[in-house]
Amino acid sequence: MAGKKFIRWLYEELPSLVENGVLGQAQADALKEHYGSVVKIGGRNVALVVFSIIGSLLIGTGIILLFAHNWSQLTREARTLLAIAPLLGAQIYAVNVMRQGKGVAAREGAATFVSLLFASAVAIVGQTYHIGGDVGGFLLTCAIFIIPLAFAMDTVMPAALYMGAITGWVSYARCHDERVYFFWLLMIPVLVKYVNMVKADRYAGRAVFLSWVMAICLPIAAGFIQEYRIDGAWIVVFASVFGLMYLAAKQWFADAESVWASPFKVIGGAGIVVMSFLLTYGFCWDEIRYWHPWHDFSGMDYAMMMLPVAGVVLLAVPLFVKKRYVEAVTGGMPILAAAGFLAVTLSGGVEEIGMIMFNVYLLVLSITKIVSGIKRESVALLNGGMLMLGLLIMLRFIDSDLEFLAKGIVFIILGAGFLTVNVLMLRKKKEVSE
Repeated sequence: MAGKKFIRWLYEELPSLVENGVLGQAQADALKEHYGSVVKIGGRNVALVVFSIIGSLLIGTGIILLFAHNWSQLTREARTLLAIAPLLGAQIYAVNVMRQGKGVAAREGAATFVSLLFASAVAIVGQTYHIGGDVGGFLLTCAIFIIPLAFAMDTVMPAALYMGAITGWVSYARCHDERVYFFWLLMIPVLVKYVNMVKADRYAGRAVFLSWVMAICLPIAAGFIQEYRIDGAWIVVFASVFGLMYLAAKQWFADAESVWASPFKVIGGAGIVVMSFLLTYGFCWDEIRYWHPWHDFSGMDYAMMMLPVAGVVLLAVPLFVKKRYVEAVTGGMPILAAAGFLAVTLSGGVEEIGMIMFNVYLLVLSITKIVSGIKRESVALLNGGMLMLGLLIMLRFIDSDLEFLAKGIVFIILGAGFLTVNVLMLRKKKEVSE
């Protein structure tokens, strides 16, 4: 299916095509019926939702600060009343919003208001009556009780707060040596909500916002979930998370019209490139010093490390078959990370193996981007490849023992080559357009 950007362009061209006799009116109407509506959410609607959420956050925060004033002088009963009364008022307001069938902005604001006041009430009651617990338990309690609002009120903000809360719980629990595999079960509600929103319109503002929240939280959570009893496992885990995000974006969000609309591609791709450059250095591999006593680790340890790599293979191979080499090579980086981990392990900790593998990988990836950019006449792709290649060469020259004069000459040559290629590409595009 064509992207909405191109469909809107076609709809803008249809009147002139009909006027010039290229198409008949019946054919134009048939095209519109085939492609359907591409109504774009206006800035006013987005602003209403954003300001509604911000207003609710400010009001809720203000109420909490009012509670804090002279808090120690209040009795237990007064504290309990001040904790529960605003929450009840917010719930009544939310029910009224639902009954009147108000718009997205009102629903999002009401849901945010209720979520914030619920968290405040839990904290106040717990502190007042000295109910046992910790930060992790508080976050988990808030998450479980606010996620129903996302479904009952058809809102995204409670789902985003839920995602943030369970990510915070994972971080706290791991720091206190608790088991956190339960996180994947906690992900089910927000995944259900997210899938429903994506099916309706994956590029709608609220769906994209939740995509950004998930794209930021998932790498953090995955990093804490892995126990890392296997030295160097973090290399495979983080590479797999970024690879899966990037490949998922290429699979299901390939027609995104802007950077904002494709957070999984942005964060996944950036994570892959940054990790690849880091893995060209020995400090990333130096903790892998020996042949692991594999029998000392559980099957869960291996599964958490290697199953994501299998997912990467399943998503990367179809791209390679379709000759989408840039995407396949980029998203397939976790496969190389796993191979490097095994190679360094089997060699008894020879970290140079991993370093060489990723230097070669970045060289191949940058050249692939450059070649593909030239073929597609894509300045962005060409510049991306040249930046990667130039950065790789500069880093290796900085690491070398060459004199500053030699390094300076190399940098000048790289800069001149970068500018020359861009000028030639822009000139070629101009000639084609003329």
